[in-house]
This record gives sequence, C-alpha cells and structure tokens, in this order.
Amino acid sequence: MAAPDRARLGDEPESPAPARSDPPTGPVKFKPLAVRHGHDPMTCFAGPSILIVVGGPPLGEPMRFCVQEALICRYSALFHTELKESETKTFKFPEDHPSTFLRCMFWLYTGEINFGHGEATWDSLTNKLEEAYQTQVKDDEDHGDEGNSGNGDTEGPSMSILTDLWILGYRLQMPALQNAVTRTIFGLLRHNPDRVRICLDATTINNVYVCTPPDVPLRSLIIDMALLIEHHDNLCRITEVATPEIVSDMAKRAFYFMKKARPNYLTPYERLQKLWRRYAVGLVRREDLFEQDAKDT
Repeated sequence: MAAPDRARLGDEPESPAPARSDPPTGPVKFKPLAVRHGHDPMTCFAGPSILIVVGGPPLGEPMRFCVQEALICRYSALFHTELKESETKTFKFPEDHPSTFLRCMFWLYTGEINFGHGEATWDSLTNKLEEAYQTQVKDDEDHGDEGNSGNGDTEGPSMSILTDLWILGYRLQMPALQNAVTRTIFGLLRHNPDRVRICLDATTINNVYVCTPPDVPLRSLIIDMALLIEHHDNLCRITEVATPEIVSDMAKRAFYFMKKARPNYLTPYERLQKLWRRYAVGLVRREDLFEQDAKDT
C-alpha cells in the first residue's frame, strides 16, 4: 500500500517563547480527534470488530488484537480504504513488532502515549506495555547502544520507541497518532533535554531514514533536534556512521541554522517551536503539538 503524499508546509513567523511549567507527572495525553471535533467517541466502540495479527517468527509468537471497526477506521485511512475494498475482517502484519502495535492500540483506546511509566488506565494493556518497554531497554543494552550505556538511566523511553510508533502511524495513515508522538517528543525535549540527547543516536536516525521516504516530518524533526541539542563530538560520531543522505540533510539544515542565528537564551525546544509546521502532519493547530501553560488555558 503506497504511503500518502504530504504537502510541505512553510515555517511559521517567529512568536514569543512560552513560559516554563513543571514537568508532567503522568502519561502524555493527546485529545482524540473524535472528542476535539465534537463527535461522540462512544459511537466508535459500537458495531463489529476486526482481527489484527501482528508479529511472528523471528519476532516471537504473533499477538492478536480485536479492534472495533468504526474506531480503527476513524483514525486510520489505510484500514478505512481496505475495509471498503475487501470483505476480509482479518489483517496480518507479520514483519511488525507486537510491542509497537501495543502502544498504538493503547493510544487508540485512551488517547495517551504511554511508554510504560505512570498510572495505568488500562491495566491489562499497561502491563504488556511495561514488559515491552523493559524488553526494549534490554535490547538496547544487548546491542551496546552507545547513548544508553553506562549512565544507569532507565527512567524514560528510548527514542526509537517513539520513532517506531511514528513510523507505524505513517504506514497505517494515522496522522493523529503521528502528531501525538511528535507532541510527546517535544514534551521530553522541553523537560528533559539531556535524556533526549542521550537517546537520539545514530542507530535511531538511520532507522528513521530506512523506514521513511524523503520529506516526511519525522526526518525533519530528528535532524533539527540532533543539530540543536547534540554536542560537537556526538554529531561527529553520528556523521561518521550515517548514510550520505543523512549527512547531506544535516549539512543543509546546519547551513539554515547558521543563517538564522538566534539569541543564546532560546532553548532548542523554543527554536523548534518556531518551525512547528515542518513537523506537523496534516491540518493541525500549534497547540496540538505543544503543551499549554496554565496561563494559556
């Protein structure tokens, strides 16, 4: 299934930087589109269901999801089209990792991006998410991930967890999920930039480029983030193992940021806020991608 085209959006004129606020204490929330546009979300939970089978050897035993057809069709243009053109109610994704689909389903039913920490709102799924998160952390350690080794910090998601979820949203044509992941990344960057700096490594960037076509917003986001938050030595290590396409994109954006020099008091989060249209998917508002301070609500 071909991926949808996306019209490029220009940068927004600069605006004053937002005031700071305390970090969030629970899972990052993104209001579902059904609620935002005034629809009754309960109508999505009525009617027939479809079966989604994810994974299999060598990823382990396949995992089965029974999902309301109306709900998945509201958020996924891919399923909306497939269910109109086919009579089957079973869909198989043998090459996808079940843990990424678990996070997708968690967001679909709760409107939250939950990476295994915080208060559970759906116990059975949250337990599975926690197990998947621990597996991801162990995999990172087993593969000798340079950014996650030796610091003892496991109180946050690997960036690959979030980028993999964004990529799944791209493949399933779920722009609301993609924007929710972007909002989560911005929240992490705002409150814990050191954690993002640790997790945004060459492996994650290379994987994004392997799994996405040119000009998708996620590529723009990770390249801009790397240039703004990474120290010089880390950037050198990234470019040493990066593909020519990544190096070329980084050079172009580095030249852009050099021309658009900003005062030193602006944080990377505040600079990325000014370019928010580069990272948005579809027609969304600025507040859909960034946390709102108390004085703005």
